[in-house]
Amino acid sequence: MKGLVLNTTDSEITVILTDGDKYYAVTECSKDKRHTQNLLSTVDSLLNTHNIALRDIDCYASIVGPGSFTGIRVGVSTVNAFAYACNKPLVEINMLEVMAEGGEDGLYLIDALHGNCYGLLKDGDVKTTAFYEKAEIEASPLKKHYKTAGCDYAGNIVAIFRKRVEEKRFVSYLMPLYLRESQAEREAAR
Repeated sequence: MKGLVLNTTDSEITVILTDGDKYYAVTECSKDKRHTQNLLSTVDSLLNTHNIALRDIDCYASIVGPGSFTGIRVGVSTVNAFAYACNKPLVEINMLEVMAEGGEDGLYLIDALHGNCYGLLKDGDVKTTAFYEKAEIEASPLKKHYKTAGCDYAGNIVAIFRKRVEEKRFVSYLMPLYLRESQAEREAAR
Protein backbone atom coordinates (compact mmCIF):
# COMPACT_ATOMS: atom_id res chain seq x y z
CA MET A 1 0.00 0.00 0.00
CA LYS A 2 1.34 3.38 -1.01
CA GLY A 3 0.51 6.47 1.02
CA LEU A 4 1.45 10.13 0.89
CA VAL A 5 1.38 12.23 4.07
CA LEU A 6 2.08 15.97 4.30
CA ASN A 7 2.93 18.06 7.34
CA THR A 8 2.94 21.81 6.75
CA THR A 9 1.94 22.93 10.25
CA ASP A 10 5.37 24.27 11.17
CA SER A 11 8.28 26.13 9.58
CA GLU A 12 9.38 22.83 8.00
CA ILE A 13 7.59 20.90 5.30
CA THR A 14 7.64 17.14 5.78
CA VAL A 15 6.54 14.83 2.97
CA ILE A 16 6.32 11.11 3.73
CA LEU A 17 5.87 8.34 1.18
CA THR A 18 4.86 4.92 2.53
CA ASP A 19 5.38 1.88 0.35
CA GLY A 20 4.59 -1.44 1.97
CA ASP A 21 6.66 -1.82 5.12
CA LYS A 22 9.01 1.01 4.16
CA TYR A 23 8.66 4.76 4.31
CA TYR A 24 10.67 7.65 2.97
CA ALA A 25 10.55 11.11 4.53
CA VAL A 26 11.84 14.40 3.19
CA THR A 27 11.93 17.52 5.35
CA GLU A 28 12.39 20.89 3.71
CA CYS A 29 13.35 23.72 6.06
CA SER A 30 11.82 27.05 5.15
CA LYS A 31 12.80 29.96 7.40
CA ASP A 32 10.35 32.23 5.60
CA LYS A 33 7.52 29.62 5.61
CA ARG A 34 7.02 29.71 1.85
CA HIS A 35 5.13 26.43 1.89
CA THR A 36 3.04 27.28 -1.15
CA GLN A 37 6.21 27.73 -3.19
CA ASN A 38 8.08 24.69 -1.87
CA LEU A 39 5.50 22.00 -1.18
CA LEU A 40 4.71 20.73 -4.67
CA SER A 41 8.36 20.60 -5.73
CA THR A 42 9.17 18.63 -2.55
CA VAL A 43 6.33 16.17 -3.25
CA ASP A 44 7.36 15.89 -6.91
CA SER A 45 10.99 15.25 -6.02
CA LEU A 46 10.16 12.47 -3.54
CA LEU A 47 7.73 10.75 -5.92
CA ASN A 48 10.15 11.01 -8.86
CA THR A 49 12.99 9.57 -6.76
CA HIS A 50 10.87 6.45 -6.19
CA ASN A 51 9.25 6.34 -9.68
CA ILE A 52 5.75 6.81 -8.28
CA ALA A 53 3.00 9.00 -9.77
CA LEU A 54 0.26 10.71 -7.75
CA ARG A 55 -2.31 8.34 -9.26
CA ASP A 56 -0.30 5.37 -7.86
CA ILE A 57 -0.89 6.52 -4.27
CA ASP A 58 -3.57 4.44 -2.50
CA CYS A 59 -4.35 6.88 0.32
CA TYR A 60 -3.51 10.49 1.18
CA ALA A 61 -3.14 12.17 4.57
CA SER A 62 -2.21 15.48 6.13
CA ILE A 63 -1.44 16.76 9.57
CA VAL A 64 -4.54 18.93 10.08
CA GLY A 65 -3.19 20.91 13.03
CA PRO A 66 -2.63 22.45 15.37
CA GLY A 67 0.04 24.84 14.17
CA SER A 68 0.49 27.67 11.71
CA PHE A 69 -2.91 28.79 10.41
CA THR A 70 -1.64 29.33 6.87
CA GLY A 71 0.56 26.23 6.93
CA ILE A 72 -2.36 24.05 7.95
CA ARG A 73 -4.51 25.37 5.09
CA VAL A 74 -1.72 24.76 2.55
CA GLY A 75 -1.30 21.09 3.53
CA VAL A 76 -4.99 20.32 3.95
CA SER A 77 -5.96 21.97 0.65
CA THR A 78 -3.18 20.22 -1.26
CA VAL A 79 -4.04 16.77 0.08
CA ASN A 80 -7.77 17.33 -0.48
CA ALA A 81 -6.99 18.23 -4.12
CA PHE A 82 -4.73 15.20 -4.64
CA ALA A 83 -7.31 12.78 -3.19
CA TYR A 84 -10.17 14.35 -5.16
CA ALA A 85 -8.25 14.33 -8.46
CA CYS A 86 -7.16 10.70 -7.98
CA ASN A 87 -10.40 9.51 -6.31
CA LYS A 88 -8.53 8.09 -3.31
CA PRO A 89 -9.34 7.98 0.43
CA LEU A 90 -8.17 10.51 3.02
CA VAL A 91 -6.83 10.19 6.55
CA GLU A 92 -6.51 13.07 9.00
CA ILE A 93 -3.79 13.21 11.63
CA ASN A 94 -3.44 15.55 14.63
CA MET A 95 0.13 16.69 15.39
CA LEU A 96 -0.46 16.45 19.13
CA GLU A 97 -1.43 12.77 18.71
CA VAL A 98 1.79 12.29 16.76
CA MET A 99 3.80 13.72 19.67
CA ALA A 100 2.00 11.53 22.22
CA GLU A 101 2.16 8.32 20.13
CA GLY A 102 3.80 5.66 22.29
CA GLY A 103 4.59 8.23 24.99
CA GLU A 104 3.79 8.39 28.66
CA ASP A 105 0.86 10.22 30.26
CA GLY A 106 1.14 13.97 30.60
CA LEU A 107 0.59 17.23 28.76
CA TYR A 108 1.97 17.40 25.20
CA LEU A 109 2.48 21.00 24.09
CA ILE A 110 3.14 22.94 20.88
CA ASP A 111 4.16 26.59 21.18
CA ALA A 112 1.31 28.94 20.20
CA LEU A 113 3.40 32.04 20.98
CA HIS A 114 3.24 34.52 23.87
CA GLY A 115 3.65 31.70 26.43
CA ASN A 116 0.49 29.95 25.22
CA CYS A 117 0.39 26.41 23.83
CA TYR A 118 -1.77 23.97 21.93
CA GLY A 119 -1.97 20.90 24.10
CA LEU A 120 -3.03 17.31 24.38
CA LEU A 121 -3.68 15.82 27.80
CA LYS A 122 -2.90 12.11 27.69
CA ASP A 123 -4.28 9.98 30.51
CA GLY A 124 -4.06 6.33 29.46
CA ASP A 125 -6.17 5.91 26.34
CA VAL A 126 -8.02 9.20 26.93
CA LYS A 127 -6.65 12.12 24.90
CA THR A 128 -8.08 15.64 25.13
CA THR A 129 -6.87 18.56 23.00
CA ALA A 130 -7.23 22.23 23.96
CA PHE A 131 -5.66 25.67 23.80
CA TYR A 132 -3.78 26.44 27.01
CA GLU A 133 -2.91 29.91 28.23
CA LYS A 134 0.43 30.54 29.92
CA ALA A 135 -1.03 30.58 33.47
CA GLU A 136 -2.79 27.22 32.94
CA ILE A 137 0.43 25.61 31.75
CA GLU A 138 2.49 26.98 34.63
CA ALA A 139 -0.13 25.85 37.19
CA SER A 140 -0.42 22.32 35.82
CA PRO A 141 1.21 19.64 38.00
CA LEU A 142 1.38 17.25 35.03
CA LYS A 143 4.60 16.24 33.33
CA LYS A 144 5.01 18.43 30.26
CA HIS A 145 6.34 17.31 26.88
CA TYR A 146 7.17 20.11 24.45
CA LYS A 147 7.48 19.85 20.67
CA THR A 148 10.99 20.84 19.76
CA ALA A 149 12.11 22.25 16.43
CA GLY A 150 13.81 19.73 14.21
CA CYS A 151 12.42 16.71 16.09
CA ASP A 152 11.78 13.80 13.72
CA TYR A 153 8.24 12.52 14.16
CA ALA A 154 8.06 10.65 10.82
CA GLY A 155 7.91 7.20 12.45
CA ASN A 156 5.00 8.26 14.68
CA ILE A 157 3.18 9.86 11.74
CA VAL A 158 3.56 6.65 9.72
CA ALA A 159 2.38 4.49 12.66
CA ILE A 160 -0.80 6.56 13.07
CA PHE A 161 -1.38 6.68 9.29
CA ARG A 162 -1.07 2.89 8.95
CA LYS A 163 -3.31 2.27 11.97
CA ARG A 164 -6.05 4.53 10.56
CA VAL A 165 -5.84 2.93 7.12
CA GLU A 166 -6.04 -0.55 8.67
CA GLU A 167 -9.09 0.54 10.72
CA LYS A 168 -10.54 2.22 7.59
CA ARG A 169 -10.84 5.53 9.46
CA PHE A 170 -11.21 7.60 6.32
CA VAL A 171 -12.79 11.03 6.01
CA SER A 172 -14.60 12.59 3.04
CA TYR A 173 -12.40 15.68 3.15
CA LEU A 174 -9.87 17.15 5.52
CA MET A 175 -10.78 20.07 7.75
CA PRO A 176 -8.15 22.22 9.49
CA LEU A 177 -7.90 21.71 13.26
CA TYR A 178 -7.82 25.13 14.89
CA LEU A 179 -7.84 25.16 18.69
CA ARG A 180 -8.35 28.95 18.81
CA GLU A 181 -9.45 31.75 16.53
CA SER A 182 -6.94 33.28 14.12
CA GLN A 183 -5.16 36.50 15.05
CA ALA A 184 -7.32 38.39 12.54
CA GLU A 185 -10.51 36.98 14.11
CA ARG A 186 -9.32 37.86 17.63
CA GLU A 187 -8.42 41.41 16.60
CA ALA A 188 -11.75 41.90 14.78
CA ALA A 189 -13.62 40.88 17.93
CA ARG A 190 -11.95 43.64 19.99
